[in-house]
Amino acid sequence: DTCPGDSGGPVYLLGDGEAPWLVGVTSRGVDNSDATCGDGGIYTYAPAYRGWIIDSAGGLFPPSDEPGAGGAGGQGGTGGDDFIDDDEGGGGDDGCSAAPNTPGSGWLAAISLLALRRRRRASAGAC
Repeated sequence: DTCPGDSGGPVYLLGDGEAPWLVGVTSRGVDNSDATCGDGGIYTYAPAYRGWIIDSAGGLFPPSDEPGAGGAGGQGGTGGDDFIDDDEGGGGDDGCSAAPNTPGSGWLAAISLLALRRRRRASAGAC
């Protein structure tokens, strides 16, 4: 289920008729595979980093209860409501499977803004 170029891509959990929830990030394919794609993958469990993402993002993401609104969690919000909490279903530290054809713009936007914020802080401190 993981192919070259998938690293950094989102792993979503799809519920019945619900918006997808971000539960992980693709790391890489499995080692010693005979196939280029499809023999499995290694994933990072995103909710384990929820606190760090919220702390690092500071006030960059306005609160929103509407999925898809463009925040740090899942596809929207402040990182609280759109993440699967550790004590709610959705897996554990052992990872989960990827949902095909699901956009990852919310996660990508969050990480991009964090990188930009750190770059600006580093530039301001260099003077």
